[in-house]
Amino acid sequence: MENRLKMISGSILKTVACITMLIDHIGAAGLIADNNVYWIFRTIGRTAFPVFCFLMGEGLQYSRNKWKYLLRLFLFAIIAEAPFDLMNGQLDRYAFEYQNVIFTLLFGYIASAVITYIKSKADALAKGGAARNEEGKSPVTFRKVLVYAGFAVIAALVSYIICKLAWTFNTDYGGTGVLVVLFFCLLRGKWKYYAMLLAFFVLGYENPFELWAFPGFILMLLYNGERGFIKTKPLQIGYYFFYPVHLLILGLIAKYIYTPGAIFF
Repeated sequence: MENRLKMISGSILKTVACITMLIDHIGAAGLIADNNVYWIFRTIGRTAFPVFCFLMGEGLQYSRNKWKYLLRLFLFAIIAEAPFDLMNGQLDRYAFEYQNVIFTLLFGYIASAVITYIKSKADALAKGGAARNEEGKSPVTFRKVLVYAGFAVIAALVSYIICKLAWTFNTDYGGTGVLVVLFFCLLRGKWKYYAMLLAFFVLGYENPFELWAFPGFILMLLYNGERGFIKTKPLQIGYYFFYPVHLLILGLIAKYIYTPGAIFF
């Protein structure tokens, strides 16, 4: 019964995230004159960010080249910054007061990669020289407790430093967004349900308005683990370009075309 309910592929999730993000940014760009409609658009848009973070965690499981993935995030963060600034009304310069959300994803990815690397070293150190029982598992020893306690402290420190960087650079969603990325990237398998709970709690604690992201979390529960129709390289790259391109179009409309109430509401 549970498997039959899981009917949503990664491609459908990504499409929903893109559509809700577009709706959100139509409001954020100042293209909605009616205040009630504006808040409806912004409410719908809360779904996008946690879904993108969830998909990032899923995708990293199958990424063959982590450095290539890192470089791609960095390049698209740079490409998207000028359109992001344009959409947010910074029309005369490349603004550094508020950075686009791909920088947040980038910081989260770096934090998860560093913590994963440290965890692998901790595992090796904890297992080194330890005798194994009949089931092939090493017993709990003082050495193992000490190693993993040290790992927990270092992981917490890495998380704090990178979250602080995100807040310092004022990336979209800031350090809270980095934490959400970390939850979805580090808590995999059966632990992903805890990642959803933590992400929902942290987003809502930082800003109660983000609790309107709950439809996205429902969709995550219906995810079937399949890629879906986005399989070819052109489609994959197209989805990456959707972010900077739609920001650019909305920014240009807001600057050169829009008259309040004449295009949307």
